[in-house]
Formats: sequence, C-alpha cells, structure tokens
Amino acid sequence: MALSVRFQILLPLILSILAGLGAAALVGSQAIDGQAHIERVVQDAIAAKTLAARTGAQFENVSAVVTNLLGMTTFVSADEVNKRFGKTNGALETTLAEFSGNSLSPAVSADVKKLGDLHAVWRSDVRILLGLDRANAIPTAEQLARSRAAILTKILDINTLVDKTASDTVASAGMRLRPRSATS
Repeated sequence: MALSVRFQILLPLILSILAGLGAAALVGSQAIDGQAHIERVVQDAIAAKTLAARTGAQFENVSAVVTNLLGMTTFVSADEVNKRFGKTNGALETTLAEFSGNSLSPAVSADVKKLGDLHAVWRSDVRILLGLDRANAIPTAEQLARSRAAILTKILDINTLVDKTASDTVASAGMRLRPRSATS
C-alpha cells in the first residue's frame, strides 16, 4: 500500500514534533527536579541557621542563669538551683537534639556532634559548681570560661560551615541546571 505524498511529508514532521516535545518534557522534568533539590538545600540551610541562632541564644540564656546563680549572696535551695538551671539547659538540650537531625551535610552533623560534646563537658562542670553533682575536683572559673568560649566558637564555626555548604551545593546544582552550549 502506497502512502500519500502528503502523509510522507507530514509523518517526519509529526515525528520531529513529538521528539521535540519529549525532549522538552525531559529537560523540564530535570529542571523541576533540580529546582526541588535546590529548594531542599536552601530549606535545610535556613533550618540549620535558625537552629544555630537558637542554640547560641539559649546557651547565652543558660550561661546568664548560671552566672546569676553563682553570683547570689543569699542561700538558695538546691531544688531552686536545679529548677532554674534545668529549665534553661533543658531548652538548650532540646534544640541541640533537634539540630543533630539537620541533614544539610555530614560535616555540619559532625560539628553539631562536637558542639553537643562540648556542651556535655560544660554542663557537667556547671552542675558541679552549682552543687548539683558531687565530684572529687571542682572546676575553676577559668575552666568554665574556656568551655564557654569553645561552645561559642563552635556555634560560629557551624554558621560558617552552613553558609559554605549551602552556597556550594546550590552553585553545584545550578551548574547542572544550566543548558549545555552547542560547543560543549
């Protein structure tokens, strides 16, 4: 059966149009996936920055409570000391636990774990100084200041790492989304 001349002309044109539509759909799908990936990275970075800021603020808050308790000139019951310290430190520990679940990058997760370790040492020393835990050795104020400085430095390090990780990941994803030039 012979095809009409019109059909012989239209068939390649229709196939070309369908192939072009398929290619456009594929490129569009890849662009949407890429944009979704960038959006997830940006959301994780914003969450990490928010958690870092909250961690810093809560650590300053619990540090202020500790300074206030250590500077008191009247007797305060151990229950009251435990209540004040426990409330502010508990909020900080909740944020640290939430922060450890952030999935921005393994490097950020590792730094958050280090932050948690630094906090555990600081918390232990503070509990001894506040008379909440018994110990054979009493931490010095200088030791407590070094622990505090290490925690604040780690929070700043995490902020810097979050910024770098997010911008590097977004730039990398953006490069994958750019159309390839004809000379490539």
